[in-house]
Amino acid sequence: MILGAKRPFVICGGGTRYSGAGRELAAFCAKFHIPFGETQAGKGLIPWDNPYNLSGIGVTGSQASNRLAKKADLIIALGTRLGDFTTCSKWLFQEPGARILGINLASHDAYKMDAEPIVADAKLCLAALTAKLGRKGYRSAWAEEIETERGLWKAEVDRLYASEAPGLSQIRALGELNEFLLPRSAVVVSGSGSIPSDMQRTWRVRVPGTYHMEYGFSCMGYELAATLGAKIACPDRECVAIIGDGAYTMLHSELLTAIQEGKKIIVVILDNSGFQCIDNLQHSQGIEHFGNEWKRRDPTSGRLSGPSVPVDFAKNAESWGSLGLTARNVEEFKRAVRRALRVKDRPVVIDAKVAPKSMTGGYESWWNVGTAQVADRKEVEAAAQAVEAERRKARKY
Repeated sequence: MILGAKRPFVICGGGTRYSGAGRELAAFCAKFHIPFGETQAGKGLIPWDNPYNLSGIGVTGSQASNRLAKKADLIIALGTRLGDFTTCSKWLFQEPGARILGINLASHDAYKMDAEPIVADAKLCLAALTAKLGRKGYRSAWAEEIETERGLWKAEVDRLYASEAPGLSQIRALGELNEFLLPRSAVVVSGSGSIPSDMQRTWRVRVPGTYHMEYGFSCMGYELAATLGAKIACPDRECVAIIGDGAYTMLHSELLTAIQEGKKIIVVILDNSGFQCIDNLQHSQGIEHFGNEWKRRDPTSGRLSGPSVPVDFAKNAESWGSLGLTARNVEEFKRAVRRALRVKDRPVVIDAKVAPKSMTGGYESWWNVGTAQVADRKEVEAAAQAVEAERRKARKY
């Protein structure tokens, strides 16, 4: 299959990471000039500046990955479950006749999307494939497209990270953490809302194994518990939870455990006054904003459309015994993170007030969202028609 492919594309899934196949994947892609995109579980196995790394793939993926995945005539699904987000609801692989080679220790995942299955360990399989293809003198026909798309995506991430929106934007806060403030060896953890989307697209991993994301079920509140676990496993590293105000409100009681155990973790709350990720999804389907923005009830309309509810998460953190800091702009955010890094004996919570809707958007992706086909609002019916039009482009299985 690979020998017959002109434009193969590798999806680096969690199985690749668990197999410890980073060197093998890097060597495979370099030898045969094959690009790869990362799932949430596979991200961070190979540093961001590898010339074949196109960052995240799928609904929450990069422009570079999604563009080349659409053109690929062979998808090498390496240790990935080919989930809904990774495949854009089976819509992403649009090249007519594109085939899928599924390499996975889990046989039910190796067969997904009518793949040609290889039930095998990712590391051992890559080594065997590299040896055989090398003897055949194989090289893909991607030419300069990989370098071109990588360059375009780098420029876009640079632009996002330098965002000059009033106050503090979510993507600017992530950029400051990633590029300037955190040690390269810091372990970053997230798990729900729009933050994992932004990080899968844009986060530049420089030290393998420092990116940890739970996105299989988008578990709100997982972030603090996981960061504490990371600190126990890596006591000499800074371990940082990057969490939204919605997820923090859902579950943050492991702060008490961190204080009991004397474990210093940093918790960065990107407070955008509500469940803005869900609000975006709701509104994209023609539904009026309802219940996701933290606003007071308007006594006249009876709706939750009044002023935003101010919440002081720094004071909340202090009530547990943590150090609480607040940032409302870029300079305050820089000072807060630098102070947090100097603390040694207790958790630090940074309440970063970011502008609502200041996350990144989608990049040439699609997600099959169930939308009512009959509704009182014309916007909902129009959204349903748009969904159906895209659904026809998706693979049937």
